[in-house]
Amino acid sequence: MKYYIFPQKLTGISDLDLQFAQCTPPLLCYTRNLSPAQALGARLRGSNFAGTVGANSRITLTLTREGAGVSGTEQYVRVGKTLWLQGTADSLGNLAIEERYPKDFVTGIFKGALSQDYRMISGFFSKPDGSRLQPFEFREAEATKP
Repeated sequence: MKYYIFPQKLTGISDLDLQFAQCTPPLLCYTRNLSPAQALGARLRGSNFAGTVGANSRITLTLTREGAGVSGTEQYVRVGKTLWLQGTADSLGNLAIEERYPKDFVTGIFKGALSQDYRMISGFFSKPDGSRLQPFEFREAEATKP
């Protein structure tokens, strides 16, 4: 799989920290083959997702990946409180993320995978004991402006 990256080399910033770009003329770009782990890490740097858990719970997520760790925040649209997310992702895009509120108390677990294009996450959400299993699906969303 090829990813399009801005061609500028910025001092002190790795190749994976460069932003992705849509390469259409007249923008000059080059391609670089990345491993699935590198692509996943680059893709989940402040990525925003929106979707549902179960039939009715609308949720927004912001996720960041650092090595094998994934962290971020979550908001149930109806409730409006911020919950914290902490978990892991493997090189194939499989995720296991704990939902926490407050930060030190696990309230739920997301287990799923990113789609091949890294724009969708789907799987199952449950309570920490495995009960109340519900499907979830999140799609990449635009960042909201303050």
